[in-house]
Amino acid sequence: MKLKTLLYFILVFCIQSVDAQLFIELYREGYPRSYLFGTMHLLSKNQFKVSTNFKRYLDSSDLLVEELNLEDLEGSKKLELAKLTRLPQGKVLRDVLPDSVYQAMAFIFKNELKYSAFKWNALQQLHPLILESLLLQHCVKKPLVPETYFYNYFKKKGKACYGLETPQEQMLLLTSLPVTLQFKEFPKTFSLVQSDYNNLLSMYQKEDLNALYNYSTRFMPDSLNQALLFNRNRTWLQTLRVLLSQKSCFIAVGAAHLAGPQGLIELLKAEGFQIRLRDRE
Repeated sequence: MKLKTLLYFILVFCIQSVDAQLFIELYREGYPRSYLFGTMHLLSKNQFKVSTNFKRYLDSSDLLVEELNLEDLEGSKKLELAKLTRLPQGKVLRDVLPDSVYQAMAFIFKNELKYSAFKWNALQQLHPLILESLLLQHCVKKPLVPETYFYNYFKKKGKACYGLETPQEQMLLLTSLPVTLQFKEFPKTFSLVQSDYNNLLSMYQKEDLNALYNYSTRFMPDSLNQALLFNRNRTWLQTLRVLLSQKSCFIAVGAAHLAGPQGLIELLKAEGFQIRLRDRE
């Protein structure tokens, strides 16, 4: 997989400019006031700050809406999902990846990240996307997933949480994408992965939405954008129509889902919502 393709998934699982902000209020006459926030799914703890002002918007919302309801990842449900992360029976990484990609991946994990032979062998039956996730976690010290923070915050307040799709639906989508489409190339060293992650993080922290949007669209095939972004946005919109009419929602989804003419911002504007920028600080 190309390095930029690898990082694309952080933003999906940046956005046409909305005056360079990731956080907006959704206003429509007769509807409860709701909020939409574009996340980056993997940050370090010191990169994710929640101000007193931002907490006011969380506290004023009745329902948390995320891509997944994290409650669906608990207990026996987590075990069921783990089965979907494995390659088809009898298949291993060498069988599904081009040799050059497999060798590059093996070099990074074994030589640079110092995975033992036992630890590396334990990964051989997992889908390559799982190894990408592991690789990206090494880019971040003390990793934090913002969606987990929001979920815990709402649960402590006794408020409800809602998932726009199930973990099974999301995993089946990701693993159904042709491996040949995703893994034509792979970064040869971990330093390249770290450098590109840092560049992406810089764009996100600056809320440079034009740069993020261009990043996500310029190198990805249309079929991948359709499957991972636009089709899901349209499906989510059907649910959001109902939720937004009933409750004050805090919607937190990957920043790439806000993007462009088929992004959630434009889809919600077409539904009659006004977009108002809000400050998180």
